[in-house]
Amino acid sequence: MLLSVILFFVLARLDLCKAADLKAVLDRIPEMMLVYDSGNTLLVREDPAWYARQFAGRIGHVHLKDMKPAGPGDRGADVDLYGNRMACAPIGTGTVDFDAVLTALEDGGYHGLLTVEFIVGPDKDYPKSLRGSRLYAEQLLAKTRDTASRHGG
Repeated sequence: MLLSVILFFVLARLDLCKAADLKAVLDRIPEMMLVYDSGNTLLVREDPAWYARQFAGRIGHVHLKDMKPAGPGDRGADVDLYGNRMACAPIGTGTVDFDAVLTALEDGGYHGLLTVEFIVGPDKDYPKSLRGSRLYAEQLLAKTRDTASRHGG
């Protein structure tokens, strides 16, 4: 069995989440892989797809998370490097361009598992939100597979 060590984002040190800073650390530890989190990149104002491209070949797992500017009712919001509150959002309802993210991951050779972070919608209907998240993820993956097959992937 091959043991793979995966480096997680350190949110207490947002400067380490910037691609250049994290790449400098990973370059010194070639046996480590990154858990890529599409939402965390927004906390340092770096484009999620661009960020994924910076780590082509070094991503060990993908966590798909959507985020949006936090409203007054969003509890537990994160604060970005510039002091703006950001909240998790149901996948496909926030600011992450998941088509671009999945294209970047595919172009970078990532073919592993994807974890979708679940966030209940504003109506607090958990079954409806779970079905909506699953449907969005399935449609996104189908679209990505269709695009890849049209381009010889």
